Amino acid sequence: MMKFLRIVAIAIFFHIVMNMFMPWWNIFIAGLIAGYFSRTTALKTMATVFLALSFYWIILILKIDSGNDHILSSRLAELMSISNSNVFIMINGIIGGLCGAVGSQVGFYMRKIVKKIKSEEGAEEMNTDDYMKTQPEWRDADLM
Repeated sequence: MMKFLRIVAIAIFFHIVMNMFMPWWNIFIAGLIAGYFSRTTALKTMATVFLALSFYWIILILKIDSGNDHILSSRLAELMSISNSNVFIMINGIIGGLCGAVGSQVGFYMRKIVKKIKSEEGAEEMNTDDYMKTQPEWRDADLM
């Protein structure tokens, strides 16, 4: 539960902060950051970020839409041949959630790549003397 809440908090926090300075696509970056710092599986990370950012976007759209008495969403829904403006808002929330989920997968696998590169660098820096120190003594005795 704490991992879930941590991912949700990271995703929403970074989206709110970046939303002040960047256009809508910052949701990818917020998802990337949440995915990078996630400590769960790839599927759980994707689902968590999707749900968190979908709900946040729906709330944000409803807040903006209520400021103009739902005129903008109803006209855009009509323009796209959608019967109800609420369906239009839900579709936009799903799109926002999918964008964040894609970003979370990039961040999740980027962390795995960075971790792998760091472990390979550590292996390359170890010379043969250091390697021999890590081996048990009995192996040397069996060879003689």
